[in-house]
Amino acid sequence: MQCATSWLCFAGLLETPAPPAVPHADRLADFVTSLRQERGLSASTVAAYAACVRAFLQRHCSAQRSLAEVTITDLDRHLADLAARGLVRMTIQFHAKALRAFFQNGEAVGWAQPGLAAAIPMPRIYSGETVVAGPAWEDVQRLLGATDGDRPSEVRVRRLEDLDWEAEMLRVRRPKTGRTQVYPLAPTVGDAILRYLREVRPPCGCREVFLTFRKPSQPLSRAAVWQVVGVQMRRLGIDARPCGPHALRHACAQRLLDTGFPMKAIGDCLGHRDPASTAVYARVDLARLRQVADLDLEGLA
Repeated sequence: MQCATSWLCFAGLLETPAPPAVPHADRLADFVTSLRQERGLSASTVAAYAACVRAFLQRHCSAQRSLAEVTITDLDRHLADLAARGLVRMTIQFHAKALRAFFQNGEAVGWAQPGLAAAIPMPRIYSGETVVAGPAWEDVQRLLGATDGDRPSEVRVRRLEDLDWEAEMLRVRRPKTGRTQVYPLAPTVGDAILRYLREVRPPCGCREVFLTFRKPSQPLSRAAVWQVVGVQMRRLGIDARPCGPHALRHACAQRLLDTGFPMKAIGDCLGHRDPASTAVYARVDLARLRQVADLDLEGLA
């Protein structure tokens, strides 16, 4: 069925039902525009905020009811529904932030009740309540070793113009901050990319480096990367939470910390702007934590 559906889409013969209408779609569109133009948020953050607001509008609003009639009771009920569905507090807090931003925008232009945005409850998130940890470095090496060979695989990286072959550098644009970082292009990585471009990459006008093998070829999505990495990690018995590419990012940070890299260098490598974002990895540096615990206070209580 999936193959037939893909072929019908490619041939332009598949009739798909229209997505359900979103009440007050014009207000949502104005909100999205303000996030992009006034607040300068990344495309992924804007899309996530819009999805949260869209869910609220579809579940608790109607085209016949003015948004000026929305009360804090409606918003409380929506957040309670999210909790009943099993969403964690951090996710519920993100929904609350999105709704608060939406109704703040409404207050600014005059269609929302004054003070409604400020009244939206924010779930309490305790600093340090979660431990950031990736798989062991030995497991990362097993994962990389399992990808060697001639079997085709799919990966998501940058665009062709981000590869500087003469300087042997790779440019990476951070989607959240919009900044571009430059990393050295290791010979093994460069050789693998060249082989892919010459022997494997399907003919396509897309500028992204890596494409899907299923026709019509297109840039690999983030969801596909999560699926590919997660399946491979589970196949090898690698226990990690989350079980996906972000776990490898945590493993890299932990490896740099274990080998003595300073926090500033680790933060620069990960693209962190706030040192506190990097400091969370210190909580899992057991060797140094033991050194602190063994510190002789010489009789001081």
